Amino acid sequence: MISDHFGFVRSQFLIQKIRNVVFEKNHETHSVSYPVLRLEEGNYYLAIFINHFKSDELMHGAIKRPDQWAIADIHNGDVLKIIDCHSDDFIDAPFDQTLHFDQEKITPSQIYYERMFAMLDQVREELCNEQRLNTEVYGQYLEKLIANVTDDFAPYYHALSNIES
Repeated sequence: MISDHFGFVRSQFLIQKIRNVVFEKNHETHSVSYPVLRLEEGNYYLAIFINHFKSDELMHGAIKRPDQWAIADIHNGDVLKIIDCHSDDFIDAPFDQTLHFDQEKITPSQIYYERMFAMLDQVREELCNEQRLNTEVYGQYLEKLIANVTDDFAPYYHALSNIES
């Protein structure tokens, strides 16, 4: 695991670790969202949602809404639990809802993602070291993340991140 000063693990590596764990647990075709912060029982976690889909759905640019979500340790990215939305949902949305996506809206720029994840790094580092949530920077991170997904996915990110920013 690659870390910065004093053992701090950067968000890009935590994201890959989370995705690897989700894939190991479920080999069906799926996508994993970018992480957001989630407050559960007074503690902050990284949270992602998971969409399972068939390849023909992907070809048509529309997949079903997330059917799972997971939380991971904010320090090291260890996946603590994967939750089935049918038993404990993070959003009030019908299960047959279809989410459309447009590949042209997605920014493929490495610099875009580096800047976005640098914001998440800053927020995580302040939470880990100072036990203080930087709502301004977290709001910028969430705004940058939402700007790079289609409108259908935005409510899912906002609901998963149950933090006012």
